[in-house]
Amino acid sequence: MTLLQRPLIIALYTVFALLCGFATYQLAYKAGLDRLAKTGLVRIAQANDRLLGQLSKIKIIPVLLSESPIIIEAISKPQEINAFLLDKALVSGVDRIYVAHTNGNVLASSDVNTPASHLGKNVSNHPDFIAAKNGRLGFSHHLNPDSNAREFHYTSGIFSDTGPTIGVVGVHINISELEFEWAIDEVPIAYFDATNTIFVSNRPQLALRSFHHGPNALIPQSDRFWGHQIVRFKNNSTLADNNLILSRFIPQLGMTAVAFLDTSAIKDTAQMQSMLAITLLTALGLGLTILAQRRQSLSDQLALEEEANSKLEARVEARTKQLRSAQNQLVQAGKLSALGQMAANLSHELNQPLAAMQNFSENGTKLLAKGRAGEAQVNFSMIQTQVDRMTRIIRNLRAFSRKENEEIETVNLQDVIKDALTLAETRLQREETVLIRHGNTEPLWVKGGQIRLQQVLINLLNNAMDAMAHQETRCITLFTECTAETASVRLRDTGTGLENPNRVFEPFYSTKDRGASKGLGLGLSISYGIIGSFGGHLTCKNLPEGGAEFQLDLNRIDQRDRP
Repeated sequence: MTLLQRPLIIALYTVFALLCGFATYQLAYKAGLDRLAKTGLVRIAQANDRLLGQLSKIKIIPVLLSESPIIIEAISKPQEINAFLLDKALVSGVDRIYVAHTNGNVLASSDVNTPASHLGKNVSNHPDFIAAKNGRLGFSHHLNPDSNAREFHYTSGIFSDTGPTIGVVGVHINISELEFEWAIDEVPIAYFDATNTIFVSNRPQLALRSFHHGPNALIPQSDRFWGHQIVRFKNNSTLADNNLILSRFIPQLGMTAVAFLDTSAIKDTAQMQSMLAITLLTALGLGLTILAQRRQSLSDQLALEEEANSKLEARVEARTKQLRSAQNQLVQAGKLSALGQMAANLSHELNQPLAAMQNFSENGTKLLAKGRAGEAQVNFSMIQTQVDRMTRIIRNLRAFSRKENEEIETVNLQDVIKDALTLAETRLQREETVLIRHGNTEPLWVKGGQIRLQQVLINLLNNAMDAMAHQETRCITLFTECTAETASVRLRDTGTGLENPNRVFEPFYSTKDRGASKGLGLGLSISYGIIGSFGGHLTCKNLPEGGAEFQLDLNRIDQRDRP
């Protein structure tokens, strides 16, 4: 790499890192919007069920009253039934009940004693009155000009014995009274009528506001992002600055339900992931730069030595020997480094078999010296057993350290459990932890990955032993169960239990005491993602008798269908 090439490569790598960060932000933001959209649809459905459930109790009132003999008689023989209507209004909790003639004149009303009474008014031009007069259940919504109250109107025709409509019963309900009964929702939801005006909302501050027109308009700025509508509000104390908009038309009301979901949290998460990607790529770039500088430095040094050798032919052989000596030292240092890493990784696992082999060899030698060859043979056979055990441990460690193919394959869950227990055996013995196995021991073929499933089980075993570190009784119980569709592994411990079982699978949430581990709290989150990628489930709970239980469910494959 020349001095002119280096800045160009650095600039290209910087652009690459920024593009990767931007792509990470876009993908993370899209994934967050997709999740938020699903949440918004659920919120809209819940709000619709709540509102329609409240209105279902109201719209039946005019139908029942239209069949009342008192009201029917009041139409044919005019008489005062205001007190009767007031009693029904108080019992049902509605705002107003009135009875009108087919010409639209109100003959009786429950609000006769109020300044804004409907008694004597004509409602023939109201769409709900027209529908009821024609034999249908009438419905409309109005803004009361006297009280500025938002009202739902339900009407039903009063029929004579011969069939024709002789009058109409109307019920008015103040929407603010319905909204008062609603619990405070996290997500603002508004119902827009045909004029694009908010008529119902779980945020009373939004009532009677519209998007684009009028003195009280919201006037948002709207964008499209990955198929989602994002609306930005300015100086709005009720709605967040940036909102994901989801809408559903409600034919029963003739209105459109709109949910406003704050996107700031997912935006912050996407920015954090983007910065993390850029940071990792920057660290990688710095590492590659340092490596390149070292290689360049070594290359320059060799070039100088070669130039000196060409000028000093008499010293070529000595220089060659020095280079060979330096090379041998580097090779030897590499061997020692690798040997040290292997010794650090295998010392705990191989310590017990080596100690056992030493004892058996000493016993076998003594028995041979005494002429007891048969008994010595038994000791030598035990040495062979320990050698097999060491071979198995090394094979499992080597397989576990290997990077696995990301493709999902068919694996035997029993083999995965066996290998994981082999790797955890030394710690179980060192910490005097009892392992009890129950359940099915026959082959259980599932969809997954051998190494990734083993990683999940080892993580669960290590977490269980960490939870029992200060317990007098340390016992892990492992159950294997299966149905026609599912193979399950349940792992119980006698530890202190989980402080918050609902959060253990969240990233960066640790199940260990503060300061007890240097981990980032990603083990269970990664395990949850691994099992989810196989189409399975990983759950947990606290046990009544103490301790915790983790359950791993995977899709079972019939042995006849196994490739």
